[in-house]
Parts: sequence; C-alpha cells; structure tokens
Amino acid sequence: MRTILMLLFSASVAVSAQPPAPAAKPSAIIRGRILGINGRAARRASVRILAPTGGIPRNAVADADGRYEFRNVEAGDYRISASKPGFLVLEYGQQRAFEHGTVVTIKNGETIENVDITLPGGGAISGRVMDAHGDPVEGVSMVLMQMQFAANRRRLLPVAGVGRRLTNDQGQYRLYSVPPGQYVIMAALTNQRGAQGSVVLPSGYAPTYAPDTPNPAGARVVTVGLSAQIDDVNVMLAQVATSRIAGTVVDAFGKPLRARLLMSRSQRSGSVTMEEPAVDFSDADGGFEIRNVPAGDWVLQVSTGGDVNQGQEGEFVSRFVTVSGTDVTDLHLQSSVGSRIEGRIVFEGNGTGDATGVTVTPLPSDFDLAPFVGPWGRGTGRVDGTFTLNGLHGPRRLSLMRAPTPWMLKAIRVNGRDVTDEPLSFGTKDESLADVEVVLTSTAPGITGRVTGARGEVVADYTVIVFATAADRWYQGSRFLNFTRPKADGSFAVANLPPGDYYVAAVDRLQGTEGAGEWQDPAFLESIALRATRLTLNDGQQPSVTLRRIVR
Repeated sequence: MRTILMLLFSASVAVSAQPPAPAAKPSAIIRGRILGINGRAARRASVRILAPTGGIPRNAVADADGRYEFRNVEAGDYRISASKPGFLVLEYGQQRAFEHGTVVTIKNGETIENVDITLPGGGAISGRVMDAHGDPVEGVSMVLMQMQFAANRRRLLPVAGVGRRLTNDQGQYRLYSVPPGQYVIMAALTNQRGAQGSVVLPSGYAPTYAPDTPNPAGARVVTVGLSAQIDDVNVMLAQVATSRIAGTVVDAFGKPLRARLLMSRSQRSGSVTMEEPAVDFSDADGGFEIRNVPAGDWVLQVSTGGDVNQGQEGEFVSRFVTVSGTDVTDLHLQSSVGSRIEGRIVFEGNGTGDATGVTVTPLPSDFDLAPFVGPWGRGTGRVDGTFTLNGLHGPRRLSLMRAPTPWMLKAIRVNGRDVTDEPLSFGTKDESLADVEVVLTSTAPGITGRVTGARGEVVADYTVIVFATAADRWYQGSRFLNFTRPKADGSFAVANLPPGDYYVAAVDRLQGTEGAGEWQDPAFLESIALRATRLTLNDGQQPSVTLRRIVR
C-alpha cells in the first residue's frame, strides 16, 4: 500500500554582484558503535544515515568491534539506523517500534562521537497450519499483519521488514525479526494460477486468520513483547463457500491485454478491517481466473502502469463484483486511457518561484473507483510554468507533492472556479481539464513549540499531530492533517499549513507507520480532540505553543 506525504525540498536564490563562493566541501564525521542487547559488539552490522526529508542514504558496515564511521558528511540533519539478521532494525534514539528516533544535527567540519545503537533481538511467532481434518498443510504462505489506516479506512496490512514464510512438510512456520506490538497471523492461500508456493487443497478453503476464521474481525490478536518468542499460534484453515471469478481483459482498442489485476474488498461493503489486495495477472489472451473467493462485495481493478514521473498513468478499469457462493465467469473488462489535465503553476507573494521544483499529483478520494495502489501521476512544472497529467481515472483531489521552500499550495482553480480540496471526477475524454491553475503562496502559516510532561518538565519523546477542527478534512492526504517528531533540541515545528482552525496535540506514542498510521484515522483524531490545544492560523502567522503530552 502506499505512503501519502507532502515532501518539501529547500531551494534558495542568492543575489550578489560578486561570483558565488564555492560550496564548502563536506567534512563532517559521524562515529559510533553497534552493540547487541548483551553488550557484545554487533559485528558486521549494517549502518545507514539518511536525511529526514529523504534522499539517497549512505551505508557503512560495523567492524569486528561494532564500530562504524561516516566521513565527508554534508552538514544537516540525519537519522541513523542499524540492522543485522536476527535483530530488530533500530534508529539512534528510538524508543518504540514503528517510530523514528532522534535526529542528529551536524555542522560542516564537526565530528560527532558515540552515536551508539544497541540492537535488541527480534521477536518470533511460530505454530502449525492444518486443514479441516487436522492434517498438516505444506506450502502455505504465512503473513504477519497489523492494523493500520490506509486508503481512508482501517486495514490489516503486512508488517514491513518481516517477510512471508512458507509452512514445511509438518505444517510448521516461524515468523522472526518481529518488533514489539500487536499482530494478526494470516494463512494466505494464493489465488493466482501457477504461483510459486500454491497449496493443493480441495475447493472451499479461504485465506484464514489465526486461529480459524476467514473474517479478520474475528482474528486472534497476538501481543509480542521485546525479543519475545510466541509459540503455538496455530491455524485451522477455514472452509467456506467460495467462488471462482473469471473473464477477459482488453485494452482501450479491444485487443487482449496482459495486465496486473488487483482485487480488494469494496469500501462500500462497510468492512473496516480488510486485508491487502490479492494480485493476479491476465494471460496473453487477456483471460484471467481468481479462485477461492469468499462471499462479499469486491472491487477488481486492472492497470497497465505508466511513467508516473512524466505525469502518465496507464490504462485502467475498475469493476464491482458481488460473490455469493456461485462462480462469476463472464466478466469483460475493457480499460480506457482516462482523462488529461493541462495546467500552469502561479506564484503569489514575495519573490519568484521555480516551477521546475513543483510537482502536482492527483490523490484518489474514492479507492473503489480510482487506483488503490500507487504511485500516481506526478506533473512537474516546466520552465514556462505549465504541467500535464494523463491517464487519470476516478475521483481525485489535486495536491502539491513537492515545492521549493517557502512555497506551498494556496488554491487550485479550474476555469477560474476554486476547487481546492474538492474531489474531481476523471475517466473519460470529456472529463479532461484544460485550464487548471495551481496557485502557490510564500506566506503560509506554521506552528512551533515544546512539549511538557505531567509535572511541567520539558520532554523530548513525543509525536505532535496537527489536524483541522472540521472533521470533513480528516482524510488521507489532507493538507489540513500533519504530524511531526521532535527536533534534535526537543522542540517541534510544523510548517506550511493552510489558514484555518486547528487542534494541536502531543501524544507519547502512535501505532502504525508514517504512510499508514493511526494519526490519519478519524476515530483516533476524535479521541484526542478534547485534550488538544485549539488555535486559529492566519496567513504568515507562526505561533509558538507549549503542549502537555498525552499519555495513552
């Protein structure tokens, strides 16, 4: 599934009558040591430094004493992480699983010593998989899943860094390198024809959540402590009424299409705890077949892919399919080329912006009708300020993915009408837009501050969430919804917010990841709103606040 965050890259323009001074050669040094929880050197551990805003990481390998060193480091902020097989991946200063650690700030020519990381051993979950008669089943793909918020709803998604494992001839499995947390175990019976690891079973067996249910809402939640081993998480494969879905796929010209098919529970089904999309492929003749599909309301999507970095999404089609125990074998899916956007980027405020540093992306607002797996098209501005996007389908909100500092989105206008944050319908040639104006401003407000504990002491272990007071703006990708972790000095800053009324809250911990975390879940936001600080932001304002940390 995808991660939907606004990335801001800094850019500056210097005006001087003299030639610019040559940039200082990177000369900073970061040193430290990687240890195991027993205090012994984690020899040959992998170490990585990466700027918080992304970019290209640098990697090193610890020596026999666990020591590492990065030379010629550019001045800036960095996150430093270490990993080794059998241990958890951990960032410097990290306190909890799935959260970031402390940002290390370094100046040119500076040497920072003792950036040490102690790697805890990974947890593990093991058990057996059996059929309805109690016999072991070999070759079942076992997946560690966790509840996250993605595509505007709560879903069970695979845990990053913990790979799938196949059961052996005794039906046994073991999932390892498991961080502390709460999880669900799924036996993923593949529906794809000819897939490696396919299980030979009679029809009627469905993907099953431990201990024995095809319904994720009834799954056992397994709590794993630090470096804990949880045994006997057994799975009895569920027998339910299943169906076969089959049909053909053709392109916009009616020719057979070999393409990837994704199938997911429809958002209109009302389910809030759904698994990742099932993947299949049509063959050279356009034919496809998906087996062992449980009853329910499903969405089948076909996408050919495209060069999204050039603003081009591929051909696409989405189809609702209701399964009720009988086979559906006559589906005919024809993709289309979608709609086109032609627009221009306008800068309002002080200074002149560089349109080539601006990227506009169309974020889906309905993942039944628009592709629920990205990346989506990226329309980057040309020198003359124009941009294009092609191949768009389904309801989308135009969003700013990237802009040079200090610019941010102010408004989006179509034929002069303000459609900022409004879902727009795409899919046909008639729904193409030829007069789109993306207006950027340099006077966006922001928030800075610090966080205190229960006794008024300043704390540096928290996450700040900023969200609009209007609940209709609590959707994934909303520019009225953001979060941040503390800087190296313990303070926080959230920049480039639209003017409006906001809640600001600091919590001690969050579940999920940056791209699919509970900070985007309306139910979670509602639960902390009464304990949050409320404020109004106007153009150019940069208020500073002191927040009391919410302990969950």
